Amino acid sequence: MKRWLPLIWILVGVMVGIAAARIWQGAPAAELPPPHAAQPATPEPPKPPKGTPASPTAPVMLPPVQLEQGKLTGTDDAGHKQWELTTDNLTTDDVHHRVVLEHVHGQFYKQGKVQMTLVAARAIFATDTKDVELTGDVQARTQDGRTMRAPRARWEAARKRLVATGGVTVTQQGMTIRADQVVSDLDLKNTVFTGHVIVTVAEGK
Repeated sequence: MKRWLPLIWILVGVMVGIAAARIWQGAPAAELPPPHAAQPATPEPPKPPKGTPASPTAPVMLPPVQLEQGKLTGTDDAGHKQWELTTDNLTTDDVHHRVVLEHVHGQFYKQGKVQMTLVAARAIFATDTKDVELTGDVQARTQDGRTMRAPRARWEAARKRLVATGGVTVTQQGMTIRADQVVSDLDLKNTVFTGHVIVTVAEGK
């Protein structure tokens, strides 16, 4: 009997091993996450509080440019100088397509020569039409001594004429003419007066 004991223990060990192997094979495998499982969403960055300055790349509207002691010159399509305005203060306004001048002294040219000089409290140059609007006690004088005075005057670049309104006074040798509106060239010779025209002739002329 004793010589069979080792064989019996060997058989018992084999059977225990087989049983253990079967139990191990039948055990449920540990659950693993699928390879393409969705990752948790990344939290959004906190929004900046109200009043935070805008990003440096955001467009910024620039104020109009101002130039002191400025000078503005107008030319025709051929590049010939039509007028030149000197001012104490010049402001460009790109939004409204204009240049604004204060305390204006100007000269208008004809065939390269000064034909008329003028002064005005204010001038507005329209960059799209090239017209010049003068306001504030506009006073003009031609080279031969004719004068014009009006609250408002406009140089129409396309038609090369001066239109004064608001009660205009034109003087020439021995004569003064008043009217609501005056349309003239730079010589104040080819002139049309309209509205309440009054002509005064000096005595002895």
